[in-house]
Amino acid sequence: MRRRAGPRAAGLLYRLQREQVNLAMVASRVGDGEDPALSRQRAYCRSLRDALRAIPAAAPAGAEGPEGRG
Repeated sequence: MRRRAGPRAAGLLYRLQREQVNLAMVASRVGDGEDPALSRQRAYCRSLRDALRAIPAAAPAGAEGPEGRG
C-alpha cells in the first residue's frame, strides 16, 4: 500500500486494521448489537474505510462495482 498509494494510505490501512480488531473486541464484550459503544466503533471503522477509499490509488481493484457506479 505504501508503494502504491503513499504513506498516508498505508497509515490509514494500519489504523483501519487495528480498529477492526477493536471492533471485534467491543462486539464480544457488549453482546447487544445496538450498544452505543459498538455503534461508535462501527462508525469509526466506516470513516476510516471511507477516508481510505478517497485516496485514488488506495482503492482496491474493482471497487467501482460492475456498473462503474461505486
